[in-house]
Amino acid sequence: MGETTPTNCTKCGVELDEEEREDPRLDSDGDPICDDCYREDYQFMCCICQDFHDDTREKHSMIIVFEDVHGTAPGVYEIIAHPYYYDCMIDAGFYDWALRRIGDVPDGAEDGWAAAGHMCLGCQEKIRAVELSSIKVTGI
Repeated sequence: MGETTPTNCTKCGVELDEEEREDPRLDSDGDPICDDCYREDYQFMCCICQDFHDDTREKHSMIIVFEDVHGTAPGVYEIIAHPYYYDCMIDAGFYDWALRRIGDVPDGAEDGWAAAGHMCLGCQEKIRAVELSSIKVTGI
């Protein structure tokens, strides 16, 4: 007897639409999940371009802090060491030794509901290009 593809998301139980049934996204166990659950578990939204991207290690290269977080001022930071943040049930923050401030919060960046957010690799590269173009070379 052949296996049939489930018609509901195995995480939240919502019925998969036609596109999701034809080409389902799979969770880490290989079970089909809806696009919303996939985004929630395996993607992040870039706080600059507002597009969804796969949740990869590259997102942990830079971060935008939108409001003061225990002495970490708003701005764009390069992550130079890991771990770069702490999180517990009551409090969260950043380790100052793990971050290097490289600029102000870019115009158009949106925080959503969080005090800080990640950027996709493309937006990180644009910020690095701006940072490099602003460096003044002296003493040559």
